Amino acid sequence: MASTTSTILWDLETCFPSDIAASDAVAAIRKLVAPRSTIQQMLAFWNSNHTKQTVRNSGQARTGSFSNTQEYRNALHRQGVVPVDSAFLDGEAVVKAMMGRFFNGRKKITLPNIEESSVEMFKGIIDGRFNLQRTIIVISNNTSLEYSANLLKERHFKVSFFDSWTSVLSAGGSSQSDNVSPSGSPVVGSTASQRLPDPTHELDQANHSTNAIAGGAPPPPPYTVRPPADVKPEIIQHFHVLIEVFQSLADRGETRISRADLGNEIIKASSPNVYKEAGFKDFKKYVQAAEQFGLIIVGGGGSESWAELRSEGSPGIVEPPN
Repeated sequence: MASTTSTILWDLETCFPSDIAASDAVAAIRKLVAPRSTIQQMLAFWNSNHTKQTVRNSGQARTGSFSNTQEYRNALHRQGVVPVDSAFLDGEAVVKAMMGRFFNGRKKITLPNIEESSVEMFKGIIDGRFNLQRTIIVISNNTSLEYSANLLKERHFKVSFFDSWTSVLSAGGSSQSDNVSPSGSPVVGSTASQRLPDPTHELDQANHSTNAIAGGAPPPPPYTVRPPADVKPEIIQHFHVLIEVFQSLADRGETRISRADLGNEIIKASSPNVYKEAGFKDFKKYVQAAEQFGLIIVGGGGSESWAELRSEGSPGIVEPPN
């Protein structure tokens, strides 16, 4: 029987497991998710502008053998976790990155515009299949994210929220049948939020949607990426990881990717140090340079920002031969 898929959004700034090694931390999350879902991607958010990390658990300072260092994040990456440096965003950078929404640096977040954008908050991060509602698991002590998770649940998303690393460990080792509301649905922000939702309904929807799609139009054919002819070879080589990401898109018949997803895919294709290895401070500078050199074109705004590889003024692809 197929299972639902989950996206893990993990805030290293407020829920860092200082007592255990990276491999054990990832194993704990997998143990938590395994009975109900398959992990599609696990993203761990941090901010490199914070030179002195404060590890918190339910608002309390913690001490332990491990800290949020590059070495620890590299260990997470080896376990299949994608560390996401949110330093290119202003203000509450980690929160914004986890929401998948880019705010103007001069625009302050207020409750009205948080509520207005809540339906879109995780769009830039979650890479879902057509008509399949994904389970979202948020690990963070930030109340803004808890608020957003509750609103997403009201819109029939399957969201579990853990506000401390201790709650992750407790839920992973406890019974799935306890602390569930009379309707059988966990309540975000309560003890019941430590139980993942039953995927049966989602599976029925997924199977129905898959069958409907099977009789429809075939997916787009794959393409071969062709970098712009007017960009110097040394520049193309400098951004080879970026081009590899667009080739992966082309293999699926796609040409456009959201700005938030682009940053994650670049790290997945290389390492968390990919931007510095290319000579740039962060993702923002990296993308700006790629655009200035004429390698990509960008458009949209906010959570709708996107990027395409260009070739002589058009997306950098070659139609497959007939």
